[in-house]
Parts: sequence; C-alpha cells; structure tokens
Amino acid sequence: MRKLLVFLILIGVIAIAGDRLAAGLAADEAERRLVEEGFTDPSVTMHGFPFLTQLASRTFDRVTVTADALDAGDGEARAISGELTDVHAPQSGPVQVGALTASGTVPYAVVSEATGSAALQLAAAPNGEVQVTRTVEVAGQSFDVVARARVQARGTRLRIVPTDLQVAGLPSLDDRLSALISDRVALVYEIPDLPSGVQVESVTATDAGFLVRVIGRDLSVTVSARGIPTPS
Repeated sequence: MRKLLVFLILIGVIAIAGDRLAAGLAADEAERRLVEEGFTDPSVTMHGFPFLTQLASRTFDRVTVTADALDAGDGEARAISGELTDVHAPQSGPVQVGALTASGTVPYAVVSEATGSAALQLAAAPNGEVQVTRTVEVAGQSFDVVARARVQARGTRLRIVPTDLQVAGLPSLDDRLSALISDRVALVYEIPDLPSGVQVESVTATDAGFLVRVIGRDLSVTVSARGIPTPS
C-alpha cells in the first residue's frame, strides 16, 4: 500500500502541458511507474477540471487507481482500488494528503505462508467468518483442528480469533484444553508496507481471500522526485 500511495503522489511533480491531455499523460506516467513497482494492469484517473490549474498549484482534487494485482515481494494483494483526495505536492518538503482509502484482497495462501505453517489452511465460512484447519501441539500432543473464527482489524494487523473448535478424536473439550488449543489456532497477520498514519479499517473473509480496506487522513509523506522534472 505504501507503493500505491507514493507512486500516485508522483504525478504532482510531472511536467506536461494541455488539460485533459495533460491529465491523461500524467495518468499514463503514473500507470507506467506502478507497473515498475509490481502492479498488474493498473489504471489511473485524474479527476477535477481544469487539471492545469491543479498542476500549477500542485494541489490535486482526487486521484483514483485500480489494478488487477500487486506483488510487493513481502506480500501480495489482488483487485486493488484506491483513492487520494486533497493532495498537495510542494516543490520541496513532504507531500500532504487529505484522505486516502484503498482496498485489496489478500489471498489466504499469502497469510498461511506468512505464518510459516505449511499445514495451515484458510477458507471462507458463513456469516463472514473464516475456517481454519491446522495441526497444533499442546503439552506434547498433536491435535488436528478445524475451527470457525472471526476476523478483526487492529491497527495494521488482521487478527483471526477462533469462535468454535472441532478436534479430531475429541467429541468434547474441557475449558482448559479448549483455551490452550484456541490460543494455538489464533493468528495475527501484519499487513506489510503500510505508510505511517494508514491503518486497517475493516477486513472481510471472501471466497478469494481477505478483503482488506485501509484508510488514512492528514498524511505527510516524503517522496523522492529525483530525475523527474517539476512544473515551472
């Protein structure tokens, strides 16, 4: 998500002429840079008219972006969409962003891999919950567990908290064993590369993975514009 924010802001320091043509060229440049950063088939739209006035003042009303996927190296998301509003990009100093909203779907396999457990399986369950299938070890014994769990958003993290446990070979569990197994089944996944001030607003379990929505307000971001001409 940091790459999404930074490379959309870069349109603020691109020197071009014309109005809708200028907006289109700026969008094309932003899309090219997004591809270089691992976005698949990105589409950028510059909103607001006239665009040249925005370019001259270095303040942009609204920029939206979509992409089929993002491979960030330390994570992956699909069906990306984002919007920045009230973006001010001065000639020097941090870029100010009034508001940012973005969403993307993190495949279950990405979360499973991040836990380091090859045997862990995640899948969507009814009522927005997720099914967790894994083998856990408690007091030297291994238990094959299928759990229903709710998904919570906490800052920059996803928390997966079991609400119901089924353990192979154990038709019933006492409270102590249930608590111990629940603790082993629970997961925390840190969303990688979120800029400071951006946090997870909501997360929903879908058939394709975790649909994550992030938000941020009054952001201050330092962007390197080396090699990019600035408007005169």
